[in-house]
Amino acid sequence: SYFSSCEALIRLKDPRAGYISPAIFMPIAEKNGTVLGIDRFVLSSVCEMLATTKAISYGLEYVEVNLSVVDCIQTNLAESILNILKERNIGPSRINLEITETWDKDVTSVIDQNIRKLMSSGITFSMDDFGTGYSNFSRLADMPVKIFKLDKSTVQAAFESENSYMIMYNMIKIIKSLGKEIVAEGVETGEQAKQIIRLGCDHIQGFFYANS
Repeated sequence: SYFSSCEALIRLKDPRAGYISPAIFMPIAEKNGTVLGIDRFVLSSVCEMLATTKAISYGLEYVEVNLSVVDCIQTNLAESILNILKERNIGPSRINLEITETWDKDVTSVIDQNIRKLMSSGITFSMDDFGTGYSNFSRLADMPVKIFKLDKSTVQAAFESENSYMIMYNMIKIIKSLGKEIVAEGVETGEQAKQIIRLGCDHIQGFFYANS
């Protein structure tokens, strides 16, 4: 099978404006606190899907669920997430939580502690949009995540200039040397997919597969 995982995405539907991108409504939700409810809704919906469909029997190993920075600093994060999984009898290994690398350094220790609590229960983590935030390579070894997702802007730039290609090439080498997995986002063609796989990426994600 081509597919081993999928990512849960959410859109806001307004009666007049239609579907609204999370790039627009999520920053607002993070400021007013409603993002906590959104994160719980998405995770609950994913668990509902896993419990009521044959997705797992078709080869789906896990679902990627985005987790906001606001959620990552909640003291009851682990308990809340594990309770949702328990309600639907979903094993922790079926969920991979995605976080971004753009959090403020002052809350890094809090987030790392929450991540380690959930990882000890069997949930895995991935670093989403890697290459767009503030993490430096010296911190890569300390990040308690299993998967790094190369941002689509990094991937597409690599096919537009030799310098960008070399940057992505070396990012992949460093991440793989640390024993981590890599997902390349924004893959649009079969040729791009072949080149990225040759470079050592474990998984690819993008419109190429949506149109296959």
